[in-house]
Amino acid sequence: TMRLAAVGLVAAIAAASGDADVRLVVDTATPIAHVDQREVSVTWDIYALQPGPMERKAPFDLADPFLRGLVANLQPFVLRISGTGCENVIFGTNSTQTVPEGVIKVLRPGGGGTSPFNARPSDWDQVVAFANATGAEMVVGLNMLLRKWPRSGGEGGCGGVGEAGCLWDSTNARAWIEHNRDVGAPIYGYELGNEPGCFMPEVNLTGDMAAADFGSLKGLLGEVYSDGRTPMVLGPDVGGCWKGGQGPRSIEPILSHRPPVDIITFHHYVLPGSTKNGHGVYTPAQFAAAALSNITRSTVESYAAAQHAYMPSTPMWLGEGATTYSQPLDNSFASLYNFIGILSETGRAGVSVFAKQSLSDLLPPASGPNHATPTPPFWAALLWKRLMGQRVLAVEALQGDGTENADSVVVAGRSRKDGNPGAVVALVNLAATARTISLTSRSRVGNAGTPSLSRTQVAGSACEVYVLAAVGNASGTELTVNGAAPAVDATTGKVPPIPPRTLPNCDAVPVPSGAVAFVVLRS
Repeated sequence: TMRLAAVGLVAAIAAASGDADVRLVVDTATPIAHVDQREVSVTWDIYALQPGPMERKAPFDLADPFLRGLVANLQPFVLRISGTGCENVIFGTNSTQTVPEGVIKVLRPGGGGTSPFNARPSDWDQVVAFANATGAEMVVGLNMLLRKWPRSGGEGGCGGVGEAGCLWDSTNARAWIEHNRDVGAPIYGYELGNEPGCFMPEVNLTGDMAAADFGSLKGLLGEVYSDGRTPMVLGPDVGGCWKGGQGPRSIEPILSHRPPVDIITFHHYVLPGSTKNGHGVYTPAQFAAAALSNITRSTVESYAAAQHAYMPSTPMWLGEGATTYSQPLDNSFASLYNFIGILSETGRAGVSVFAKQSLSDLLPPASGPNHATPTPPFWAALLWKRLMGQRVLAVEALQGDGTENADSVVVAGRSRKDGNPGAVVALVNLAATARTISLTSRSRVGNAGTPSLSRTQVAGSACEVYVLAAVGNASGTELTVNGAAPAVDATTGKVPPIPPRTLPNCDAVPVPSGAVAFVVLRS
């Protein structure tokens, strides 16, 4: 009976959807997961707190009213402030704490992106003011390598002394946390360390030690925030550095000790990054191939498996990630391919937030003719925020006859943001030619534990479409939405409603080659 129902469904889809090349079938009845309202969030690299002009390092003017207004369009979101330089930051110019030379020399080249430095509170307060002005909730990374090292020079790290002889020294963290409390920083939570799997083996820091560190941080927050409004603890932030043994395997040595974190975090870059690492400059075709590969799915599933094995009731975030990093295409139209692909896989696995690396890639250049023109990642993030709800919906992508999986498309399904019936599907057409897409919904009904396939809702379902297409080629930073440049107020940064293309149904939605589309099915 079930097989006959499925055959009938395929026939119904094929008959109703006309000449579509790709048929998308979304299950609107039962979500496969739920995500946070901050699902699309952003990161900001902490190395910008080095002494010097903030506008040079940000790399944008944190006080610019236009940029503040522009970023505020993305509410609600988390601004995660950490990154490669996290283990080199000491808050306050008067602090004498430091990471010893014997530890610094085993970090990544340059000590993790920078040399150790003291961050000026006046610089930091500019970031706090920016967060308050944009409505961001801040997640701040604290230095994990400020420890009570058993040897003054740090040689040998924690080797041979055990947990009790190499405790995390929270003195500087306390000063920073108390400062944030006193200046009214909109803190959502704190992390401890950035990608510790990159340095833990090098300094003989074990998983049980790291778990104890998170316990110390949680206790510290309880002391500083005695009014009960205690920030979250996030971690362990593993992944991302492409070092031997790093990646999904590096989370288990910490999670197996059940660290007292409120949110589990990991990092994921689809491709190795930075021309400095010898990986070369990527092309849009390589970004497309990565989006169609199984890289993101297998990585996210591996992290989710560790979560389910050790801490299944603790939420998980992708705390930092993108296609790659430090590459010319980071803010290009081509970067949208894996932006949609990552959100497809994180949603599918129940990972509730994706903090995109980095905020600067969403913003227009500081000067020049495109100063008031946001980049493609901004527009994709904005449409995601405005259209996509928190219920993750399963989507099947089938060939035109409805019998095989469609190739060259990346899809992600969510409920509608406005809470009304229907669905929203974000998709990327990576085929060499334009595709005609049909979107139908499928609901499952039944009793006594025997679900069956119900009607396919096609006829009379109003359809709203937003097609994002590159201006020129996918390596550029300009786009159109439904054939027109999207508007933004050049003074306030506010983005007015973006008009959709409205169709009587979603039977035949044309999507050009290389384009991204958001299709809203109104049941």
